[in-house]
Amino acid sequence: MITDVNFEDQGEYTCQVSTQPAISLNFQLHVIIAVALIKGKRERYLNSGEDIILQCTIPRLTYPPEYFLWYLGDNIYTYEDKENVEVITESKTKTSTLVIYNAQVSDSGNYTCTASNAFPSHVIVHVVPEEVPSAIHHESSNGCCCCAYCSGRTRSSDGLQRLLLSIFIYLVLCT
Repeated sequence: MITDVNFEDQGEYTCQVSTQPAISLNFQLHVIIAVALIKGKRERYLNSGEDIILQCTIPRLTYPPEYFLWYLGDNIYTYEDKENVEVITESKTKTSTLVIYNAQVSDSGNYTCTASNAFPSHVIVHVVPEEVPSAIHHESSNGCCCCAYCSGRTRSSDGLQRLLLSIFIYLVLCT
């Protein structure tokens, strides 16, 4: 019997009975590494007031986990005392969904899903103020994170001019 199986235990094994003639049976041991997966993009932008929905699954798991845990940063995400947070866990389908209703800028951060018998998965969530369209936020390959449109309440023609200017600046600086 192999206890505390790890990836290095994978390979071919022979079971042999000490009889005359010797009887043996070869078999292949495959070790499955279970990794949690948060569906969707690894980095997400939402406007404040929108809902954060993070669904974590563990597709290569051979048996359901004893528990799922969600982290925000390095700390376990505690949601029992929060009215706008719901966690739906379905052990049979190996899925946990974290829902934060009416998200605020303070809900931004690095979210991690882990289970008792799987490696974790991470996603970064940016919640931006409602007046800043999340579709305009973008991080380019050079690491430049730009807000191409940061509006206040102005006349629509001023807002359009500012939007066009912001897009131009974004294209020059961030692409």
